[in-house]
Formats: sequence, structure tokens, C-alpha cells
Amino acid sequence: MGLKASFMIAKRSLMRRKTKNLSAILAVTLGVSLLVGIQITTDTLGNAFLTSLLQSEGEVDIRVLNAAVGGYLKAADQEKIRALVPAAVGIMPELSTQLPMMVGSQFDPSVKIAGIPSNFSEAFGSFYDWKSGEKMDISTILTDNSSILLSSRQAESLGLNPDTIFPVSLDTEVTNVTLTVSINSTTGLPIVTPTYAIESVELNIVGVFDSKRPGIGSQYSGALFTLEHLQDWVSLQDPIREKNRVTAYLLALKTNHFASEIDEEYLQEQVDELEAAIPEQIDPFTGNSYKVYRVESPRLIFFSIAELIMTLMSTMLTALGLLIMITGVLLIANVQLMSVEDREFQTGVLRAVGENRRGIFLSILIENLFQGIIGGILGLVGGLAFGQAVALYLVSLFGTGELSVQPVISQQVILLSVIVGVTLGIVTGILPALRASRVNIVEALRGIKVSFKEKSSRNLVLLGIVAALGGSYFLLINGVLDDSSQVIWASQGWDSLNEWRNILIGAGLLFFGVGIILSHFIDRAKALTFTAVTLWATPFVLFAIAMGEWMPTSSGLAPDVLIIGIMEILIGSILFVALNLPIVMRALRRLLIKVRGVKGVAQIAPSLISSHITRSTLTFAIFAVILTLNVTVATLVPTNLSSVVQTEEDSRGVDLIVHLNKPEAISTGISYTEELYKLDGHITDVIGFKTYRPTTDFQKFVALKDPYSPEFNSQTDMLPLGYGELRPEQIRGDAPNASDPNWRYDFYLSGFPDVVSKSFDPDTTDKELLDMSRTAWDLFFDLTYKMAAYNVSLPSILSGEGGLSDIDLESLGELGGSDLEDVDVLRDKNGSIIKNPIVFTDSFLLPLGLQLWIPMNTSAYGVPIYQPFTIGGRLDSQRAGGFPLTSFQLGGGDFEFSEALGRLYLPERWANQTNFLGEADGVTSISRAPNQFDYFLIKTTYPIDDDQIEEVAQTIEEFTNTKDQGYRQLVGDNFFVADATVLYSKIEAFLEMSERIVSFLQIYVTFGLVIGSVGMGVISVRNVAERKREIGMMRAIGFPRKQVMLSVLLELVVLGLIGLFIGVANGLLISVGFANMQNATLIIPWNDIGLYLGFITIIALSVGAIPGWIASRIPPAEALRYVG
Repeated sequence: MGLKASFMIAKRSLMRRKTKNLSAILAVTLGVSLLVGIQITTDTLGNAFLTSLLQSEGEVDIRVLNAAVGGYLKAADQEKIRALVPAAVGIMPELSTQLPMMVGSQFDPSVKIAGIPSNFSEAFGSFYDWKSGEKMDISTILTDNSSILLSSRQAESLGLNPDTIFPVSLDTEVTNVTLTVSINSTTGLPIVTPTYAIESVELNIVGVFDSKRPGIGSQYSGALFTLEHLQDWVSLQDPIREKNRVTAYLLALKTNHFASEIDEEYLQEQVDELEAAIPEQIDPFTGNSYKVYRVESPRLIFFSIAELIMTLMSTMLTALGLLIMITGVLLIANVQLMSVEDREFQTGVLRAVGENRRGIFLSILIENLFQGIIGGILGLVGGLAFGQAVALYLVSLFGTGELSVQPVISQQVILLSVIVGVTLGIVTGILPALRASRVNIVEALRGIKVSFKEKSSRNLVLLGIVAALGGSYFLLINGVLDDSSQVIWASQGWDSLNEWRNILIGAGLLFFGVGIILSHFIDRAKALTFTAVTLWATPFVLFAIAMGEWMPTSSGLAPDVLIIGIMEILIGSILFVALNLPIVMRALRRLLIKVRGVKGVAQIAPSLISSHITRSTLTFAIFAVILTLNVTVATLVPTNLSSVVQTEEDSRGVDLIVHLNKPEAISTGISYTEELYKLDGHITDVIGFKTYRPTTDFQKFVALKDPYSPEFNSQTDMLPLGYGELRPEQIRGDAPNASDPNWRYDFYLSGFPDVVSKSFDPDTTDKELLDMSRTAWDLFFDLTYKMAAYNVSLPSILSGEGGLSDIDLESLGELGGSDLEDVDVLRDKNGSIIKNPIVFTDSFLLPLGLQLWIPMNTSAYGVPIYQPFTIGGRLDSQRAGGFPLTSFQLGGGDFEFSEALGRLYLPERWANQTNFLGEADGVTSISRAPNQFDYFLIKTTYPIDDDQIEEVAQTIEEFTNTKDQGYRQLVGDNFFVADATVLYSKIEAFLEMSERIVSFLQIYVTFGLVIGSVGMGVISVRNVAERKREIGMMRAIGFPRKQVMLSVLLELVVLGLIGLFIGVANGLLISVGFANMQNATLIIPWNDIGLYLGFITIIALSVGAIPGWIASRIPPAEALRYVG
């Protein structure tokens, strides 16, 4: 018989076995839905992440600024810039600044203000009303310089909503600079003295535009003036009242970026061409040439960020998706195997009437091909539904509006769904088809199922030898074939993930090969049990022992190594249980026989499971895989959360952080610190600190090179870092030095001065780390101590010489004790080591040993005097949510570049020599009196997680923020606002991003769990259909309907619980490794595990109830005549 006969057989089988074919199609549908849904989800996540970044740029592709940091452009520059970029479809001047704003009791200390022309180019899009969604014409709304528009994001933060009736009054403060001219009585020369006055101003909010709508609205997250009106306000800061000022010219190279994003390569070409075309001028002081304009393209940077992050995320999600896809493959293979076993009699008849093995093989593959095509098409629909659900979730995750998050459905995904459906149908059907083609005619016709415990053939032994040799090769790579790693027989050969990659692959292949070879000489089950145990034991050593003990940090985490380890754990555990399933079922049968009323069922159900080992294994393997992932993901969050006791230890006693919008008022007899003590008797200590952020005042920026040297470049060698002052009484209290344990606030450091870091070791205990931190603090306060400057530099992205992909992410956040090992010190022209006083930082970007220059007081020529320092310590950014004065929180809202850079902390001596933390230039609008603080750390008698601390915080805010009462009344200023943050809530917010990522991963694994549950229903239906003869026999020998139904349910519950047990064991094992590497206590999510137990039991009972009921209703005579 030929191909035509195979088609006819397949056609008849498809037409006659409609219900069973539908179950096979459903299995393929579920598998394809998994793959398509995961692919759409990954693409949608990447697009949503990129959109969330690019949306803040609206239609802007390039920004052109003054070459001098802090300098302005003029109106005349517009035509010059337009001529440099002929490809631009739009150009728009923008003036930007920051102001504090208060609406009622709601306050924002630094709102981004932008001024743009009322007749801006249509290429930049349009503003849309927050409530009505209608276009807004700002030329008719912003009629004077007291009128502003707010973004919807800013409006929400100030307590406004779409139903608010406008206009609404808004209070702010502006700086007004005036000049006083006097004549020097001795020289007769004029003396010009600037006077800085901070004046309160009332503005009117005349409307709110939708900042979540792609376009120009999403470009501005703060407040909006027309350009000429904002120029009026900014000119007050200039003694000569210059209004012709523009911060940057914005260029659009195309329109509607949201519908079709600009090509990254094209944008890079335009930026390069513009930079090359900018004219140069000669600096009259240095004689060096410089570009008159500076070019920025945040869109290009965001492309780099998205590429960097999504490379990491897509690797993880793809790997996770592949693991989840295994459940789909197992489901399809299970159903296909059932189909073949169900038709052994028909296969025997075909063989008896002359059909050859090839014809039977082809007929079954044709069936699988048809099922794959239909299942692939239906799976595409299921994947699209899953993608839409994920898109809705991403809206809340990114908070950029529904328009910015849409499912990404590519043509490749559509073709992939059909191709994968066909491929899955064929591939998973090959082994069942081969099995069907090799059926014994006589046994098939007699309906006898015979299992053979045969030994492996010579071909399999040859395969085992090849595998064993391959495994040996991989093991010898470490230290033998590759000198960069250590040999496995040395302890150093087990302490890195790169070495473990070869160990896992090598051990897996070696033990697999040995097991196959042994199966030729001994019982196959015993030989493969050896393989299963060793295959599981190797990653067990990795997760339970190596991670944390041999590898103390998780930096450089390799996803492929973890995937290999998880795969080996899954295969080893599933194979071990499968090989010993008869033993497990005999134990279960002995247990159930003792239960009254189920003795008959106890004889039948375990026997049915152990008589179909392959099918039973495929069934519980589905849940073993998916529950391993579920338990691992569920354990991530609670394991990352430190215990309350550890958190309180890390916080060093601080419970509250209070931040004033401006330094406390200088008023006779009134101290904000003393007023806080009066508010609540449970407050035991208030520690005040002074901080300062320069924002746009470039004369307060930190210099990375000597500003008076010829090599200094103002475009690349200045950073807008914040500053803080730290005093001995704030940190040490009454303790004289590190030998006294009674410190006031001895916060941990993660990077130390070079003389301290020599004693650093990865296994350093918390107590030893605290002692080292105290020693570092002593050096910080020692006015005679100086530290060498080292030959280190900032990441290239900060210097403008590279992209984000150049940053070594593995080094970020590491303990800095060994940062300076093998790094050369800097020397002067005479060869002497350059040594400077030290400052500390809370930045994760600034390296230890970096030399920098901080502006002190102002010289007689009106320019800052710079003092060189060396970064000698890094405050811990992990413990208790990081150093409390750190304003940057990863994932804590809008990304602020200056906040990501962090602060530099100076000792009191040097802080007093500045004109922003001290009064080096006398009393000015930015100078600070000795005890004029703006940050306050508060200790209480309450435990750190006590709800009473929140009440203390509310009391402080009410005292400070109530108009004409409390602190405002005491100092006569209604523009004081306090933000009281409970430290424990800050720690919880610190984990918000990881929780979001984990919750997103939970969607993946939950989707797999749902697919597995539906698959159990498919398997249940097929089980009943295929076992009609067994059911008939049970009914014929006297089994009541109740026990027939119970036997069906029991089989499903037992297989589900086996999968649950394997999944929980494997998931906890993997979680142990992550907990060890984070030096955290493993917290087992018993509630989640209990939920999974209940879920699987309910699903098994639910999906088995109807087939079981149908099975109990089958007449015995009909069941005994069933032939498939």
C-alpha cells in the first residue's frame, strides 16, 4: 500500500474519532498558545519598556544646547541650527528651569518648568485636555505670565483630578537678583553688590494636559508656560534682566514617533553629521578650539538603555518560556501516545491485512499534521488573548497609559504559530508513530499489552560512549584545555558560574553516557536510576552548597548556567520518580487498602498508573515542571525581604526620615530639631543634616579635572552632584573613636579607604563590617588624613564618550573593599603620589579612589575656588534601603540623572568653606548657618515596623504643613513643607521594582499552570475514552458506579500530587541557591504552596468529575465490546 492508502486511513481515522481528535487538537492549541503568548509577551514588554522611555521625549530626536554647561542660546541661533540640520521637519526653542509648587497642602519641591512658543511646529504634535481629550490651543489659554498648564502627572501629585474646576491658585517662590552700586571711598571705584531675594508668587493653573498621551504632551511632566512668559520669570535671576534666553533647540526628524519609531541608525547618522558640522571658536584664555554648540539625543540613550535591559530580560524570559514550553510538549506527547495505545487493535488489523510499517507510520503522521495545522491556528488566537491580557497588566506596570502599551504581533509570530503547531504535532507524534508501526500483530489482535525489560542495544551503548567522552571533554576544559579556569579536582575550580557551566554540561553528558552503558549489562531501570540520581545531584551541589559558600556574590549571574541546572534537576527528579513509579504505587496501594470503603479502588487506580508508566510520567511531569517554576518565583520576594530584626540592625536605630523643602528658618529661639522633640515623647533622638543640590547652577558642579588646567573641558568634565555635610556628633555622638561601641549613627559602608580595604574579605561578618565602617568614619573625621588618588574613571556614558552598553553592570553595587586592588595611584610631575582629603559618596556610579574638585568659596574675580578630594568611602546602598539621605530610588518614579549620580559628603571643616553648606562668602540666599538643617533622622522607642511610627510621621507633617499653624506660624512662613518618610516603608518601596518583575514572571508561570490544568482535563477525557474495556470489566465484576468514578479521580489526584511534590522540592532547592548568594534567609511561601495543593486537588477533581461520571454510566456490555 502506498501514500494514497495512508491518506485514506488518516482521513477515516479523523472522521470517525472526532472527540479524540479534538482532544489532540486542543493539546496542540494549548502548546502553541504557550509559545505564541510568551513570544507576544516578550515583544510587548520590550516595546512597552522602550515606549515608556521614549515617550518622555515626545517627537524630539535631537537637542542642541550651548557648549558651555549652564549657558544659554539666543533667538538668533534658531536659523543657524536649522541650516545645520536640513533633514529636520520641525525646530522649537525651549527654556527650562525648576520651581517649588504648592497647591493647598500638596507640595512638590522641584517641578520641571518648560517654556515653548505658542505657535510651535505641528511636527511636535498637539496637547490634549486631560478630561475631555480635545486638542488644546495654548495661545488662547496661556494669556499672561501668571497662567500655567500642568501635566496630568504633575496635577495628580498635587492632588488635582479631571473634575477639578479651573483656574486653581498655585504658590511658588522665585529668586529676584538686584544690584547695589556703591563707590569705594579709597579708590573711587564702583563696588557692585548682588542681592538675592526669594519672593513668594501666586500663579493660576488654567488647565491640565494629558501627559500619558504620546506626543508633545508626554514630553512634559511638570508645568508649562509660553516661552516669552517664562523668559520674564527667568530674567529676574539675571541682574541685567536679559530675556533673550533659550535652554535648547529641539529638533524633530520625523513625525508621529509612536506609530512608527525613528530608525536608530539613521538618528545616529544625523547626530554625527550635526556634530561634525557645528562651527568652532577659539577660547581666548586657553587658545583651544571648541564647538559652539553641544548636541544631545536622549532618544539614542534610551535606545541603548532599552537594548541593554531587554537583552537581559529577553534572555531570562526566553529561557523561562522554553521551560514552560516543555509542559506543552509533554501534554501533546501524552495525548499522541494515548492515541496510539488506544488503537493498537486497529493497528494490528491493518498489519494483518497487509499494510506495511511505513504506511502505518505515514498515516499517523498525516493525522498529526492535520491536528498541528488546526491547533496552530487556534493556538494563535489563544496566544493573542494572552498577549492582550499582558498588555493590560503592563499599562499599570509602566504607568504610561493604554495608548503606549499595545500587544506587538509580528508576521513572524503568525507564521511561527502555524509552523510550530505542525512541528509539535509531527515531532511529538514520531515516537508514538514508530511504536505503532512496530506493533506485534498477534498481541495487538489479542488485546494483550506486553512490557519488555530488555537491555540496551549496541547502538545505544555506542551513544552512551559518545556521551561519556563528550562529558569528559567538557570537564577537562576547566583548567586543562582552558587556562583561564581552574581544574575540577581543585577547590578553586568550583567557585564561579563560568566553571559550573562546563561542570553541569560535562557531568550531565558523562552520567547519561555511563547510565546507558550500564544498561547494557544490568537491569535498565537500575542503570537509569543511577543516571537520574547523579543528574539531579550535580545541580543540587550548585544550588545548595556552591551558591553562597563557594560563590559568595551573585554578580555576573549567567542565565544559561541556571537554565542548564534547572533542566538537569527537572530531568533527574522526573526520571527517578518514573523509574520507581511501580514501587511508589505499591506503597500507595498498601496505604489505601487500610482505608475503609476504597479497598477495591486501592487495587485498581495504582495499578492503572503503574501499567502506563510513560503516560503517567508525562502527566505528572507537566506539573513538576510548571510548579518548579511557580515555587521558585513565589519564593523570590519573601526571601529577598530581610527579617525585621535584621532590618532594625541595619537601620542603626533610625525610624523616620524628615525632609524640609528648604533649610529650616533662622529664627531666634526656634529650632526645628527642638520642636520635633516636643511633638511626641517617644522621639528619643533627632539628628539634623545639611544637604544641597546645585540643579542648574554650573558653578556648583563637581569638576573631574582641575578647572584651571589646559586639559579641562567644561562640556565633559563637570557633573551636577549633590552635597551633604557630616559631623562627628552626628555619626559618633559622644564616642571618641572606633574603639567605643556607643556610636550615635554608625551607618555601614560598602567601600572603604585604601588602608581599611586591605582587611576586607567576602566572608566578612556584619560585626566585622561595622568595625571597619567605624574605622573608616574615624579617617573621614581626621583632618590630617589624606588618601591617594587612583587611576580610575567614571563609566564612559557619564563622560559622553560611550554608550550604556559600555558600563560593567557586574561591578555596580558590589562591596568596594577590593575595588582598588591592582589599580595604579596617580602621581604628580615630580613622581610623588597625589594625596587629597577624602569625601564619602552614596553613588553606585562613582568609583572609589576617584579624584575630583569641589567648588568652595568664590574668589575676588567671581569664580569658585576648587579643592581636590579623593572619594574614600561608599555608603551602603542596600542595607535598610540605603543611606537615608540618598534621594535616588531605582524604580521609584521618574528617572533623574542628577539623583542617580548621588551625593558627595564632606566633613564639617570643608563644608564650612563652601558658600552653599556654609557661609564662606557671607550670608547669601543659598548660604547656610551652622545648624540650618534640611534633613532629620529620627529615632523612637517603637520597633521599626510598629504602626505607631506612621502616626508620629503624620504628626510631624501636620505640625509643619498646616497653614498659619505649627512651625509655619512660629517662623512666619507658609512655604515650609515637610515630607516624613517611615524608614520601613522606604525599605518596602526599595523592593517595589523587584516585586514588579517577579509579578510579571508570575504571569508567565501562572499561564503555564492554567495550560497544565486544562491539559489535565484533556488527559482525563482521553483516559476514560481509552479505558472503556477496563471500566467494563470493573462494572462486570461488581464495582459500583461510585468506585468507578473514584478510581478515575484518584488517578488524576495522585499524579497531580506527585508533580506538586517534585515541583516544591525542586523549587525550594533552586531558591536555596539564590538565598545563599544574597546572604538571606530562605523563607518558604507555605501559603502559596498550600494554594497550589488546593488548586491541583480542585482541578483534578473538577476535570475528572465529568469523565468519571460518564465512565460510571457506561453499560458493561458496551464497554467490553469497545475496540477503540
